[in-house]
Amino acid sequence: MIIIADAGSTKTKWGLLYKAHIQILETSGYNPNYHSEKVLISILEHIATELKESVEKVFFYGSGCGNPSHKVKLTKILKAFFKGSICLVHHDLLGAARSTCQHEEGIVSILGTGSSICHFDGQSLIKQVTSLGYLIDDYGSGFHLGKELIYRYFKKMLPKDLQQSFEQRLGNHTGFIHEIYGSKDPNKFIASFTDFLFDNKSNKYIEELIYSCFKSYILHNVALLNPKKEIKLFFIGSVAYYFADILTQVATESGFLLAKISKDPLDGLVHFHTQET
Repeated sequence: MIIIADAGSTKTKWGLLYKAHIQILETSGYNPNYHSEKVLISILEHIATELKESVEKVFFYGSGCGNPSHKVKLTKILKAFFKGSICLVHHDLLGAARSTCQHEEGIVSILGTGSSICHFDGQSLIKQVTSLGYLIDDYGSGFHLGKELIYRYFKKMLPKDLQQSFEQRLGNHTGFIHEIYGSKDPNKFIASFTDFLFDNKSNKYIEELIYSCFKSYILHNVALLNPKKEIKLFFIGSVAYYFADILTQVATESGFLLAKISKDPLDGLVHFHTQET
């Protein structure tokens, strides 16, 4: 059997590919930039209880896995768990590119809890815009959208109806700032407020807030890799998927060719690897 994993900061989706069927599992997220190896080991212990056949190959695509030292450590952990199997660790951007483009050239963006982007030539990642993480970067991500909403709420910049509605969403927000800075996953916590944006995206003010975040992403990332606007854009991730209408508007009004928006990479990766075998 083959295992395909798509690991993000918030969640990890696993495809267990048996000869006769595919089993899909979901676990907590793992990003070596933010989580300890113990987190991954705990996840793998759970996955091991689900296995019904010996594992031949493991394809692990994850956030933070472009770092060579992280790749070496993760490969070692995977090989210890799946003894005798071939274990390949890849950047989540390569997973996103293979999932959406298959073997076509494209500019591939991940918009989820965080954000990242690359130029894929149909085989390899040939260029990337350096991702600086949520403290400095992550334009267009769930973190960016959530941060902008929270900022405008506490600065009392939201229209009155939204101000009151979001206050009900927060509940008793005494100690809210401490909760953010005391959280072990502040980026995930802040990104969780995108549900409020989705529920209210028909509101003109919210629509403009989301539009401005995506516009910043296009300017700071897409335009750097695709200045002549000749290469098709492929987006993947929950934020891209649930706000696809606004993202489409931003991309097309900015003069780019939008090819596809997908929710997550797993289905495309299953197709890619089953075609390869």
